[in-house]
Amino acid sequence: MHRPSGFDFSVSTARLVITVAAALLTAVGALEYAVGEPPVDGVGVLDWMETNRVGLILLDEALVFAGLALLAAAAVARSVAPPPLGERLTPIVGLTILATMIMLVTALAGGRFVYPVHDISVEDSGSATVVAGLFYGGMHMLWLAFGGLALTLVAVAGRFFGPGLIAISLVAAAAAVAASYPEALGPEITLVVRLVFVAWIVLLALKLPDQHAFDTSHSATEPAQ
Repeated sequence: MHRPSGFDFSVSTARLVITVAAALLTAVGALEYAVGEPPVDGVGVLDWMETNRVGLILLDEALVFAGLALLAAAAVARSVAPPPLGERLTPIVGLTILATMIMLVTALAGGRFVYPVHDISVEDSGSATVVAGLFYGGMHMLWLAFGGLALTLVAVAGRFFGPGLIAISLVAAAAAVAASYPEALGPEITLVVRLVFVAWIVLLALKLPDQHAFDTSHSATEPAQ
C-alpha cells in the first residue's frame, strides 16, 4: 500500500526535526565543554557556578529543548517511515521518552545552579555539591541511555540497514557509552565522542527513506500479505 503523495514532504519535515534535535544536542555538548567540570569541593563549586552563570543557564535551557526535540524527532520518524520499518521503531520512541525524561529531570537539577525556587538559592557548599552530583549523574545516565537506544535500533531495525550503517550504528552506541564517562576520557575526547553520536543521528535523518526508495530497495524483504 502506498502512502499519499504528500509523504515525501513529510519525510523532509522529519529530517528537519531530527536535524534540529541533533543541533540542540551539539549545543548541549559544546556548552558543557565550555563551562568545564565543577571542582570537587563545595566552595569551589559555588565559585564555578558564579563564574559560569551564563553558560549554565544556556546549558540548562538547551538540555530541555534538546529533550523535547528528540522526542518529537522520534515520533515523527516513526510516523513517516514506511511499513514495516515504522512499526519496528515503536520501541525507539519508548526509549526516547525515557531519554527525554532523564534530560528534563537533569535540567531540573541543573536549574538549581542558576534559578532560585521560591527565592531559595543554592548558596552553601553542601547544597552546591549535591546539585552538581545530581546534574552530572543525570548526564551520565543520559549517555548510557543513548547507547542503549542505538543498540536497540540495530536490534529491531537492523535488517533494513546495510552493513555499513549497522557498523556505524554500533560505533555510535560505543561512543555514547564512552561519553558517559567524561572523567575518564577528559573534556576534549568526551566532546568528540558526543559529536560522533550526534553525527550518527544526522546520518539516520538523511537515510530515512521515502516510500518509493523503500519499495524499490526492500520489496523483496517484506513479508507476503
